[in-house]
Amino acid sequence: MTGHPAPSPEFKFTPSNPAPGTLINFNDISICYSNSGPYECKSTNPITSALNGYTWQFDDGSPLNTTVGDVTHTYATEKVSYNVGLTVCDEVNCCNIKHLVPVKIEGSGLPNWKEISPF
Repeated sequence: MTGHPAPSPEFKFTPSNPAPGTLINFNDISICYSNSGPYECKSTNPITSALNGYTWQFDDGSPLNTTVGDVTHTYATEKVSYNVGLTVCDEVNCCNIKHLVPVKIEGSGLPNWKEISPF
């Protein structure tokens, strides 16, 4: 076999339900591959090749190209969910993944109704 599989991007974020203005930590948990097997992409941070790297799309007009996988971001406005994407590139290929990030003010939205028995 020549070459190796393309990266398998993945990330998690905290806090899971941030309010506007909250600093959100996006943590890269992507898997990259070499001819000798899989490894955590960020274990090679910073990625030094111009062809390799990360592109974050935060769905608010602020893309971020970087050589490191773990980043932070703050959303200024409330939205049901931002569609956040991560593209990871190595010397073989680029792959991406997207997750929805809800950004809302606590207590906003519909009330939490509770059914009460009449008896």
